[in-house]
Amino acid sequence: MGITLVNVKHQDVLQNLYEGLYQQLVDISDLPGINTICAKETVEMIRNRFDIISRSAIHFLGNGNFHYLTLPLLQKYKHPFSLIIFDHHNDAGKLDYEGFTSCGSWINEVVKLVPAVKKVFLVGCGEENDKEMSQEITEKIIIIPERELNPLKLYQVSEMIPTKDIYFSVDRDVLTPKEVQTNWDQGNVSTEELIDYIKILSKDHALIGADICGDLDWDYNMSKEYKKIPAREQAYHVNRQLFETFETILKKTETFPSEQQIV
Repeated sequence: MGITLVNVKHQDVLQNLYEGLYQQLVDISDLPGINTICAKETVEMIRNRFDIISRSAIHFLGNGNFHYLTLPLLQKYKHPFSLIIFDHHNDAGKLDYEGFTSCGSWINEVVKLVPAVKKVFLVGCGEENDKEMSQEITEKIIIIPERELNPLKLYQVSEMIPTKDIYFSVDRDVLTPKEVQTNWDQGNVSTEELIDYIKILSKDHALIGADICGDLDWDYNMSKEYKKIPAREQAYHVNRQLFETFETILKKTETFPSEQQIV
């Protein structure tokens, strides 16, 4: 099935930056009002494009402003699964704009609109990014802050997952800026640690899909803040490691069928 790259802006340099790492492209750059906050009608249009074009289980969504794209990716699943999110931020905050979702509130829509999601695990959130959440959300989400992260804790979390099937959504801002840069403030997890945590959580479960976001907003102005070549090499290397990790786990799932596959 390979990797699908989601193109979110015209002349997106991601297509060249990650050349060789993806096999399919879904272009949504023609849709208006998709950066950071998005009308739910537009989200539905994006969902239709995913359903028609993408045959991948793994997607790269670009920078963290587009983390809400996880929502339309999840809506195709009908059998129970657990959503595991690695993110330095709590994306279950309240949004005051009716009829919209955003990169900081999309988990609310997942809980309301994707009944197949039985539990949400938010892993790696920085305490400074804590947010007020509705009771409906707090009953369905378990937060494991960054300060509690270690292998033993993740083994305990794995035992708490109530479903066989799992889906990972990774925002690279959970990683230390020493290894990769994003367009948001970041945590201190290393890439090696993140991959170890993913393997621990998937060991006794069946992976049905994954997405990754948390890129830089690659534009001409970005070169003023980062040296382009080193930053691009880091981004490519981290993405390759994450893609390969998820592809390896998916191959394991082929011999350990998920509920989604037994339809």
